[in-house]
Amino acid sequence: MRENLTTYIRRSALIAFVLIAILFFPVTAHAKLKAGACGKAILWLYNTDTKTLTIAGTGEMYDYSLTSRPPWYYMNTDNSDDDFDYTRIENVVFGSTGITHIGDYAFHGLYLSKVTFPNTLESIGKGAFEECESLTVTTLPSKVKTIGESAFSSVYIPHMTLPAACTTIGKYAFSGHTLNSIYIPSTVKSVGKYAFGYYAYGWDDFYVLDDFATKKHIRKNKSFIVYGPATAVSSSAAFKYAKAWDLPYCMKGVKGTEIKRAKNVKTRRIQIKWKKNKKASGYQIRYSRSAKFLSGNKYITINNKKTTQKKTAKLKKKKTYYISIRYFKKINGKKCYSEWGKTRMVKIKK
Repeated sequence: MRENLTTYIRRSALIAFVLIAILFFPVTAHAKLKAGACGKAILWLYNTDTKTLTIAGTGEMYDYSLTSRPPWYYMNTDNSDDDFDYTRIENVVFGSTGITHIGDYAFHGLYLSKVTFPNTLESIGKGAFEECESLTVTTLPSKVKTIGESAFSSVYIPHMTLPAACTTIGKYAFSGHTLNSIYIPSTVKSVGKYAFGYYAYGWDDFYVLDDFATKKHIRKNKSFIVYGPATAVSSSAAFKYAKAWDLPYCMKGVKGTEIKRAKNVKTRRIQIKWKKNKKASGYQIRYSRSAKFLSGNKYITINNKKTTQKKTAKLKKKKTYYISIRYFKKINGKKCYSEWGKTRMVKIKK
């Protein structure tokens, strides 16, 4: 009797969900709808008109695997006996009701362009968005605590600030060549291998970094930076990861070095003088013709903490250059950088 009642309640909830979706998301006569359950109290609805998958309910989504796919997976491929439209899913919208977990492999390999995460989200499963190469993600909800293995591998993420609630990041979680920086808060206690800053090259058709990739196929993203706490640095998971995997570490929020003077001197060079920082073990200068340092950057590293001036190499006449400086201090033998200081501009006239 209890099972029949439970089935009745779920069926009623599903019908109500579909009716509400039709009311709020009008469809054309040619559109098809398909719906089902993807959690004990979570339902899904797909609209072929908008190519949108809507998921609503409370609690945790079911976990899936590469051999046991979610029900909407076969709407994204011609390799199915299902007579439903093979329209690609482009958008995923979560209802604001209380979903706490996105299941393992829930959207693996789909051609998604947009995902609206629920504010109640606490964990993201293994491979949840792996190989969603058309998807761009820039932020995660504030309550996310756990990010599973390969959760966002190969997803386009230029920069990421992890929420303060985050404690665990699985291996390969953000692996890929598009991520340039990540901020890891002090709350994070565990970071898996190759979680970020690395990608696979020449390894299978999708260049996916996984346990089967050999060292010759693994590449380090040379522009990648780990941002972490400025206090208790050596005990932070961010510092430990950066040191273990030979990645630059930047102390979040620590002001850069102030340039006192930057001027064009003979032989098309720039003479730079800066204010000495008592905490510094050394300094790093960057200069570029790009105002935002997006390309063509040149660097000068000064390992003598007493040095407060330096000349650049010969530059191009009649061109404008932008300069900034940061300092570093050594912690457990590793250079830990401040943020970059204010940018100065110099035009080469002689």
